[in-house]
Amino acid sequence: MPIRSEEEFDLGMLGGEAEPNSEALASLDRETSPAGATVEEVAGTLSAAEPMQVYEFQDAQAGDIVYAWVESTSGDLRPSLILRNHADKPVSAANLNGEQDQATLEFTMDEVGENYQLDVIACCGDDPMDGEYRLLVGVNAPDTHCLAFAVCH
Repeated sequence: MPIRSEEEFDLGMLGGEAEPNSEALASLDRETSPAGATVEEVAGTLSAAEPMQVYEFQDAQAGDIVYAWVESTSGDLRPSLILRNHADKPVSAANLNGEQDQATLEFTMDEVGENYQLDVIACCGDDPMDGEYRLLVGVNAPDTHCLAFAVCH
């Protein structure tokens, strides 16, 4: 499942289409991954000036289970997660009220997951909190110890 940050796309829109300007952060190799399982890690920063990071992924299959876990690693950040489908409709969300310094979501794909995006958002509203975060995204049977305790081997 390739995951790309919004920053990795050339938004110059020459010819009307966005083009990636870097390699995918992660790609699910269904032939070599045990039962299609994988966990990928991304780190980032959110602030009042940039309160959201968008990660796009593709190649999830109908029936795949997508897991996402984000934690604050510095500052007073209270991150939220929103998973959106290809029509930009939210299909799953976590910690929208910003009560926790981490958020977890799980979603079973009901169709091929092309052009889905995962938003990591600095909660809340007009006064978002600043800080760094660590995001783990898994597909199917990721190491539950890894997602629950954020310790990947």
